Amino acid sequence: MKQWIVDLLGKIDVILEALVYGDKPPTPTMPQNELQTNQPGYVASLQAAQATQPTTATPVPSVKPSETPVPGLLTAFCQSIAIYEGGTEAGTRPYRNCNPGDLRWPYGKPFPYGATDVDSGNFLIFPTYADGFNALVTMVTRCAKGYSKVYSPTMTIVQFFQTYAPSEDNNDPNRYAEWVAQRCGISGDDLIKSLIS
Repeated sequence: MKQWIVDLLGKIDVILEALVYGDKPPTPTMPQNELQTNQPGYVASLQAAQATQPTTATPVPSVKPSETPVPGLLTAFCQSIAIYEGGTEAGTRPYRNCNPGDLRWPYGKPFPYGATDVDSGNFLIFPTYADGFNALVTMVTRCAKGYSKVYSPTMTIVQFFQTYAPSEDNNDPNRYAEWVAQRCGISGDDLIKSLIS
């Protein structure tokens, strides 16, 4: 597809989101207290799981039940993405950008989900880590509800990661999907829509 068409579709998507949701992104379908990063257990679950931070040199880590976050499947899924992307490690791009999902936006302004800018790689920059995490939750929620032009709610977890972290960007989407699914206690064959049902 021609780049100008991709750019135009991205801008149309932003305009439609603004018309539907106003200046704010859609509210995730979970209680707000589950999105708060200062609640007891959130930081502990991230720290406990950092010990299983994947690298290209090690096999997919095993997950102990105590390392699996409790607040809800959608939150656990997004926390797992944040850990896998390095969004919980000081010094990484996702951490510096307050963008734990390492979300990209190549379409220019306006930026979605409350982002204030992009870096040189078109990765979104958020004012706070909580804003970036809420953006990730919102993005995954939109995918699960069928509000995305890129993702379908009938995609499997593996298919989601083949788009979210494609191998063309030096990712291993199958390994990524397996690690997140194992950590969340689900299968790579489960559908994205199951994250919110």
